[in-house]
Amino acid sequence: MIHVAMIEDNPQFRQNFQAYCESSEYLSCTFAVESVEKFMRLYKPDIDVRILLLDINLPGISGIDAIGGLKRLLPEETDIVMYTVFNDPDDIFKALCAGATGYMLKNQPLKNLEEQLVSMVEEGGSALSSSVARRIVQYFSPKQKNRSEIENVELKPIERQIVHYLMEGMTYPEIAAVMSLSVQGVKYHQRSIFKKLNISSRNEIPKIFPTLHLPNE
Repeated sequence: MIHVAMIEDNPQFRQNFQAYCESSEYLSCTFAVESVEKFMRLYKPDIDVRILLLDINLPGISGIDAIGGLKRLLPEETDIVMYTVFNDPDDIFKALCAGATGYMLKNQPLKNLEEQLVSMVEEGGSALSSSVARRIVQYFSPKQKNRSEIENVELKPIERQIVHYLMEGMTYPEIAAVMSLSVQGVKYHQRSIFKKLNISSRNEIPKIFPTLHLPNE
């Protein structure tokens, strides 16, 4: 039996998962709480937790921000699997880079979740929803635009400047302050940039931007 704990602020999700585990041959829900802070208060070393299902958008400490502290608290063999509705590439890679072993989406039957968790424990590897796995593959093997397509991308001077700041790792409020724009103004131009470059995340910019001319070059 695989002992699973859950940090999830939606009571319906908690109840559904607990009810599913009661009839499962493979999963047992050790306990389920609504926040990272409550989990840290209640958890004791003698509580068996082989997998921790962790939501992202939580009251108090967010799931991604909590991964490091939870890994220090839990035994080394405990796997942290994100269980969320968010399918954004930035969230996926932040979670995996922080130490999560898997990333499962809630828009699937609990039977699929069970199968992924059992496979992860028995065979090793990660528990990934199919759409998440596809995003990871696309990130590392992006469709290559030919050189003429990239060179013909027309970005306005203000858009090129924003790309420059994004590549420097600046946040939207920081860019807005430097350029005397509103945060919404920066986001408006960012959407235009992403559409022109056919990308969905700032992480993809360095993959194609070396062939473009940045401001002041």
